[in-house]
Amino acid sequence: MPKYSIPHHIWRAIYPVLIWFGLAFFVLIAAGIPYGIRLGVEAPLNGEALPDMEMMTEQIETFITDNTMLFQLISNAIAIFIFALMWRKIREKLPKYENSKLNILAVGLTVLCFAGFNYLLIAVFAITDIYRFFPSYEDHAELLFSGGLAVRLIGIGLLSPIVEELLCRGIIFNRLSAWMPAWAAALASSALFAVMHFELFQILYAFVVGLAFCIVYMRFRNLWIAIIGHVAFNLASAALLEILAATDTEEINSLYLLLPALLITAVCTALMLKRTKPAVLIPEAELEPALAVDGSGDDGGPDETVAVP
Repeated sequence: MPKYSIPHHIWRAIYPVLIWFGLAFFVLIAAGIPYGIRLGVEAPLNGEALPDMEMMTEQIETFITDNTMLFQLISNAIAIFIFALMWRKIREKLPKYENSKLNILAVGLTVLCFAGFNYLLIAVFAITDIYRFFPSYEDHAELLFSGGLAVRLIGIGLLSPIVEELLCRGIIFNRLSAWMPAWAAALASSALFAVMHFELFQILYAFVVGLAFCIVYMRFRNLWIAIIGHVAFNLASAALLEILAATDTEEINSLYLLLPALLITAVCTALMLKRTKPAVLIPEAELEPALAVDGSGDDGGPDETVAVP
């Protein structure tokens, strides 16, 4: 495995995050500039005076705010394509594991566990009224869940989990694991995952959630299980909001939510540990005969081989 300096390792873990930020910024600029031009052109055509710069800026900001979820959906769709190509190269160089294929039991337990974990966090936050320490979170949450139902389900429920798992668990975690222990890589990649969520309160709990995604990925060594868990976690929030909106209810009794969520999370976690087999590293010596037969050994390409966790 090629050796890099520590700054180089850090850069290789961080620059994909910069790509993600850059894509989001590019989509906003690509949408904002034509909208600003449109404002400037339509006014004279309608016999109106050109809006001043301050007014035009406010209108552009309002346009971007009202369509935040749509722009995030577009940037995430582009990011998935880029990160999937990167992940494909990384995956080819990773060590091979037994028991890494998923089954219905593992998928079902993961869905229930992370949906329950989401409701458990919501209940704990509500009971402790921790939101009062983070007044900006409510506005951020409203912005996050803006847009139509289809945009929310596709953007938050599907595309965001895929792009974030490709980036944080697939690329960053595995690149960090190439030169540090797996537990340290899990902490570092979860910290980057948290920072990507911008708002302070979301950063705090996103670190814990990201660590949970890392743990389930390390158990099965299959990125799909982390994606499935992330989708279940996000859709649980979206489903609860839709239920509250449909029943014209502002909030749910936190105690009614806490006990079932705690039970589901605990039982599913216990069953996962007891009823599913963790992925086991296949020693390189056992792989050599197969490589010799099919000629698919290392081609001397770039370094994506990960040290044994």
